[in-house]
Amino acid sequence: EVIHLTDKVGTEIVGLQLSELTDQQKDELALLIAERVVVFFRDQKLSPQAQWDLGDYYGNIEVHPQAPHVTGLPGATVIWNDYKIKQGLDLNFNNINFGNWDSVRHPAIGNNVWHTDLVHERQPAGYTHLHLDAIPETGGDTMWISNYAAYDKLSDEFKKFLDGKKAVYVSAHSYLNRKDPLGGPKKVERIHPLVRTHPATGWKYLAVNRVMTTRILGLSPIESDMVLNFLFDVCEKNADIQVRFKWTNTKPGYGTSAIWDNRVSQH
Repeated sequence: EVIHLTDKVGTEIVGLQLSELTDQQKDELALLIAERVVVFFRDQKLSPQAQWDLGDYYGNIEVHPQAPHVTGLPGATVIWNDYKIKQGLDLNFNNINFGNWDSVRHPAIGNNVWHTDLVHERQPAGYTHLHLDAIPETGGDTMWISNYAAYDKLSDEFKKFLDGKKAVYVSAHSYLNRKDPLGGPKKVERIHPLVRTHPATGWKYLAVNRVMTTRILGLSPIESDMVLNFLFDVCEKNADIQVRFKWTNTKPGYGTSAIWDNRVSQH
């Protein structure tokens, strides 16, 4: 069963196991995610290895240097704090920001602002898979924005103004420069087009998010702030281009998965 949760974003698939998909079904799923932005699967029996295998089918798996990962699967990161402690991983909370995954242990710290992952990279992440096998009875909902739909809300004249513009994007984390290891960790900046076209759908989307898009090239600081704040508001204040998902399971020992196109969304 295919259930579209809203008109513009979010679809739930019922009755399929991600671990059992054929290659054709994986290809069809990839296109569905690209079109619907985020796709959900409840009651999934999915090991970290199976998650890795699915990601590996779609392309190069991101190995995040600051995220604890499953042993032997460096691209499969974990959010369990007891796992981190048992593995002797760094639990120093003095230098963490919104991008850290320690919201379970420290409820005040978590992904509580709209963002798109890894925008500072030359090629930001394509598909992202979040699988939860420990779900609270209340709370923990996650929201997504369709940046396709945000772009579509703009007037034709404003679209013309934005097309061709480039913006500066900054990393959520600080990184050491291997060429200057004594220089200390620093944020990474990258320049990308402000409006982009998805390679599979051919649809244009607005590539902005409030915490990482810092300025538009070619505009004065005041002009850039005015335009960016308007675009942020278009994304964040229009409920019809957002979907809110409540994580649930009906089978003990199973988990729920969300797979989204990181390029065309915020969460």
